Amino acid sequence: MTSKQQGMTLIELLIVLVITGILLMGVISTGKNYMTNAKVRSTSEELREGLLYARAQAITRNTVINFSATANGSWQVITPAKVVIQSRSTNVATVNVNGADANGTPRMSTSFSGSGRPGTPVIFDITPQSVSCSGTNGGSANCLRVQVDNGGQVKICNPGAASAPYACA
Repeated sequence: MTSKQQGMTLIELLIVLVITGILLMGVISTGKNYMTNAKVRSTSEELREGLLYARAQAITRNTVINFSATANGSWQVITPAKVVIQSRSTNVATVNVNGADANGTPRMSTSFSGSGRPGTPVIFDITPQSVSCSGTNGGSANCLRVQVDNGGQVKICNPGAASAPYACA
């Protein structure tokens, strides 16, 4: 009479562990991309909110209001008398913010007139530090851009998107 085997053999256990490890590596990679994209999106939204607040204050006060950003996404809304109306400080060390004017000259600030128009239209590119953007060097992160046009409209767009509605114009 033969006895029935109960449980798993060592080889079966090793196969289960290898398959589980491979699946976990895929989940961790996907989770890392998700977190990177979330940080880029969050920083973009915060910059957009700051720019819209500065524009609204300029219209409300009917005076020039300045907006100034930093490379990590922090920003300030300042009156001509150098009084800080509102500021946002971030400690997102994994995201870079690069600003430029329409000519490509580096610029991390702009001002809004009492009519809500910017003194200089600006573009802020928000990119992760550790990962390349989608479409560049095989990157996997979604990089975003915050644009302020000549009329003062503030828009978040994806510079790597090929078509509307997310493409940068």
